[in-house]
Amino acid sequence: MSALTIEDQVIQNYHDNIAYFEEHQPRLFKKIMDFETALDKGFYNQRYELEYKDEGYFDVKEIESGKYFYNADSLKYAKKVQKIVNFKKEESTFKTFYDFYFSDEELAYHAKNSIEDDPYYAYSKIMNLTKDAQTDNPLMREIKKFIFFGVGLGTHIVSVDEKIKAQNYLFVEDDLELFRLSMFVTNYSSLAKGAKLFFCIFEEEEISRAIFSNFLEKSFYYNHYLKYFQMQSCSDKNVKAMQTVIAGQSHLIFLFSAYFKVYLRALNYLKNGYNFLDVSGKDIDQDPFDGKPVIIVAAGPSLSKHLDWLEKNRDKFVVVALSATLSLLEKRGIKPDIVTHLDPFENTCMIHIDKLKDRDFVKDCLLFCGSQTPQVLLDRFDKKKIFIVQVSITYKKSFDFLEPICVGSFTYMSLIQLGAKEIYTLGLDLALDSKTGMSHNSEHEYSRKLDTSKVDKVEDSVAYLKATVKVKGNFQDEVQATLTFNKSINAINNFTRSYKKDFQQVYNLNDGAYLNEFKPTKVEEVDIDKFETLDKKDLQDRLLKTLSKKSSNHLSKEELDSMRRRLEYVDELIQKIEAHRYPKSFNSKSYQSQLLQLTLDILDEYDSEAWDLHNTYLSYLNFILPFIFDMLNTKDIKNEKRYIKDIHTLLVKYILEIAQHYKNEIEKFFDKDKETKSFKELLV
Repeated sequence: MSALTIEDQVIQNYHDNIAYFEEHQPRLFKKIMDFETALDKGFYNQRYELEYKDEGYFDVKEIESGKYFYNADSLKYAKKVQKIVNFKKEESTFKTFYDFYFSDEELAYHAKNSIEDDPYYAYSKIMNLTKDAQTDNPLMREIKKFIFFGVGLGTHIVSVDEKIKAQNYLFVEDDLELFRLSMFVTNYSSLAKGAKLFFCIFEEEEISRAIFSNFLEKSFYYNHYLKYFQMQSCSDKNVKAMQTVIAGQSHLIFLFSAYFKVYLRALNYLKNGYNFLDVSGKDIDQDPFDGKPVIIVAAGPSLSKHLDWLEKNRDKFVVVALSATLSLLEKRGIKPDIVTHLDPFENTCMIHIDKLKDRDFVKDCLLFCGSQTPQVLLDRFDKKKIFIVQVSITYKKSFDFLEPICVGSFTYMSLIQLGAKEIYTLGLDLALDSKTGMSHNSEHEYSRKLDTSKVDKVEDSVAYLKATVKVKGNFQDEVQATLTFNKSINAINNFTRSYKKDFQQVYNLNDGAYLNEFKPTKVEEVDIDKFETLDKKDLQDRLLKTLSKKSSNHLSKEELDSMRRRLEYVDELIQKIEAHRYPKSFNSKSYQSQLLQLTLDILDEYDSEAWDLHNTYLSYLNFILPFIFDMLNTKDIKNEKRYIKDIHTLLVKYILEIAQHYKNEIEKFFDKDKETKSFKELLV
């Protein structure tokens, strides 16, 4: 092959890639164009040169040192990688699932429970069957998704694709200049004709994790074992980041049955005349706090350090306290004006409130709570002082809803949407104490000490509750956050970008994570002298009056019609599922097509009012389908026909039960025999 032919080929590759990136990867296209401009204008000094060797391969020379990236035949390297990549499930893979096997006693226990209370009622038997069907050392039939950590010139990408022909590829490369050179050698546009491509090139960690999440969401049913190859030149940082993203997937943390509580519990509160608070922000310029400074008191490790300051200055602020701080505040005699709560679980929601010595400590407090909050907690507050905020539901259609990760983000979002002009955050660390590694203050029931030494280490598996990531610090360059804290940081930053107005000022008094547009401020820097001393009784009266006007305890005709449309939707969905009651094939490859169609029928088309049911199914299917598809993608399944039949029967049974439970709860809402007086009145 002549040098001219090679030159023509590399130029063609580059132009093909540029055209593909411009149309399908605009973020990467802009990054490449900006880099080209920096090179042309001399803002960036070129570090590498692409060289074509007489032996017929490309290498990359580092200009300053004269060293070569491969220092060997890059085509031979590609063939070597091709041989290394294999179909073994336990080799060079991320396990994205809980590797449980249930004993007969455990299976019997879960079978006695119900689908709304026990997720393993609908998981355990299927999980066992998918494992029973496989040999001890199973091989994949096909590799559907593959990750390349390190791109180099991409020659090994082409050779691996020739072997596995995956449907989804993720390319991770931190060196933008090196990736640009790969565009001359590797034709990504050709790869894109047979697969969906994801690129994570020279990205900040937060963006990298978002790209990794998108990769996981695409064809999620193929995620069980994710195969990957890591070049020696690629650091472990991105491998570790992928591990933490996998461990932090919502369906592994918040199992599907919990969504019933999140979405359906609010129906009883609507039926029984509780106040639902409008957080749409449509009158955000009308501050119910009348310009008074509001302080959020959260349970982070730095709270204990500033309790003296808070005790001294409590009457200068509208004190909004997370329920987890109440026992600590009671010891200091700091009675909050507003308590906030989000925990939806009956067995944990009262842990901190039950620590109170005086049951009347919160008697006069207003309560802001999520729509999933258990009744037992609401019963501790005066009903007229309870204000329920829709979380991920839209029963009150004009009131909008919030999607917080934790009670801290819920509290901040609520105050912003209500129009608070001046917010201070205390104890909202969202990070571990840099000296002790503690997650919360010592009074918090779930405070724990984490090992911060493993933050950069790649481990065999990552436990969600123990894993940490580095984030920007408020008063330090870096701090470490749990995966939940990191999700909350991202949720707050995204919310701030979309909803916070210029007239709203937020001050971060914490030793923990930096939050965008929160001004880092030491407590001693707060100009307390400019604040007036508040008459708390008068404050309570005015807040109750103002917030009541921003609330509603009934549904409009339009909203009731919306509820009825939910019933129509679920009836249609049940009919679609019923059509899949029997397997159309007992062959693994053919049966996958039916499963994919069932998944599409459930997830792809849904009424906007059935978003709650859609999310419930998304959680269930994200968890269980990878087990089934992994079994179907296994060579030498035992008794293939029997296992497909048994698994399909169970899967359809559980999917129908989810829909039926949802339908039953909506029907109860309209059950005339069980209407309360307030519900009868709203139907008039």
